Amino acid sequence: MALFRRRRSRVEDRQPKAPGQDFETAPGTDAPTGPQTLPAGAPAPRRGRHLVPEEESRAKGPVGPFDAGQADMSLEGYVDFGSLRLRPAPGAALRYNPQHRYVELIYPELPARLRLEVLAAPKSSSLWDTVRADTMLSIARGAGASVEADSEWGPFLQAQMQTGRSRVGVPVRHYGIDGPRWLLLVTTYDRAAMDDVLCSRLLHEILDGCIVVRGKKPYPPGEALELSEPFLHTAAGQRRPLQGAAS
Repeated sequence: MALFRRRRSRVEDRQPKAPGQDFETAPGTDAPTGPQTLPAGAPAPRRGRHLVPEEESRAKGPVGPFDAGQADMSLEGYVDFGSLRLRPAPGAALRYNPQHRYVELIYPELPARLRLEVLAAPKSSSLWDTVRADTMLSIARGAGASVEADSEWGPFLQAQMQTGRSRVGVPVRHYGIDGPRWLLLVTTYDRAAMDDVLCSRLLHEILDGCIVVRGKKPYPPGEALELSEPFLHTAAGQRRPLQGAAS
């Protein structure tokens, strides 16, 4: 397996948007669930390193995400969104938005939320450095604050976002991981944006089983890759459509 590390340019388009057509499944089932409303705390961004002690890391093998052309794991049990393949995570509801091209995992019991999207990237250079700088500028323009810190996946942004009329900032983390001709962006919210150990555990649960399918379709650098209606890879090697997919 290949292991990749760090890197849309139009950053304003990357900020959280109102849902378009979403699809959710309850943890461990194919049954649709309702929208989730999650609270968020607001600690000030912290400078420095956010490295989880080695004994607390959940990584037991190769660290993802992986490129489809070099991944050698079985697809049994995977949910396939076309450009993104994910293993269902314990305790998480899975939701996707084909209009804005992102997939979310929502942990209502924690609470925590992670958003994933894949961008097209140049063949010969990384994209995360540029996107990270643009994201910091966009956050500042929105009266928020952000600082850069280190993680197991390279540099990320610890941000405090201003939303609506509230004067209380909402904590958000922005991660970027470069692959061959793609950049995976991961945004974490709620406890996953405040608790280093929890954030690392959830990222490992998702990314160590995450496969990116860049495909041959041409995209300009920074454009999000399209998502297809999801289906489940079964033990018999079949593809079973998931109920409730957005049209």
